This record gives sequence, structure tokens and C-alpha cells, in this order.
Amino acid sequence: MAKEKKTKLDYAGFFIRLVAVLLDFLVLAIIQRFVRFAFRPPLKGFVSLTVSLGYAPLMLYYYQATLGKMALKLKVVSEDNKKLEVFQVLLREWIGKFLSFLVLFLGFVWIGLDAKKQGWHDKIARTYTIRS
Repeated sequence: MAKEKKTKLDYAGFFIRLVAVLLDFLVLAIIQRFVRFAFRPPLKGFVSLTVSLGYAPLMLYYYQATLGKMALKLKVVSEDNKKLEVFQVLLREWIGKFLSFLVLFLGFVWIGLDAKKQGWHDKIARTYTIRS
């Protein structure tokens, strides 16, 4: 009988995740700049909002990482180290991050305090950000 191999996850900490977020803000700023010049109101507002709300969920669902995370070799996985489901992604990015932000950013600061480096948005969606 073969032994099941358990892989220890290398959790990504607060500062590397912060750098990834800053890189993503840069990417979004470039995209938003293009939107600003390529579209007229009211389409400009719709496209801008769609890009802002859709960037991270789409990237996480299809690639397990945003461009900022990819640049730093990070990825987001479920607690069983598998690809995220649509519901998990939306729960993490829209609801979990809103709650993490709402209480004086404490949900994000929690990453630096938690043993598995999970923010509130990770705990709510049952995800980890790991080094890949």
C-alpha cells in the first residue's frame, strides 16, 4: 500500500502579498487609463467598473493568481490545495475583502498575525496564498 504524500504549503506572508497587490494596482491603473481614453460616458463608467470588479476574480479562477501574484510566484489555493471554485473566488474577492477592508483594514493586517498567513477573506473563503 502506497503512502499518501502530504505536501507542506509555503504560505505567503503579509509583505510579499502587499507587493503583489501594489503590482496589481499598477496593472489596473494602466488598464483604467486605456479605458478613460477609449470609451465615452456612460460606457466608460460601465467598462471601468467591470474591469475593477472582474480583474481579480477572473484571474484567480483561471490562473489561481493575479498578474502581481504571478510576478512574485504566488498562487491562491483552496484549503485542500486545489483550484478555486467560482463561489470561493467571489466570496473571497467581493465579500471577504470588503469585510477585511471595512474594519480598519484589520482583515488584511491579520495575515501578519495568523500562523497560516490567512486574512479574513482567506478564512471566509477557505483559501491560502502560497509560494508556488
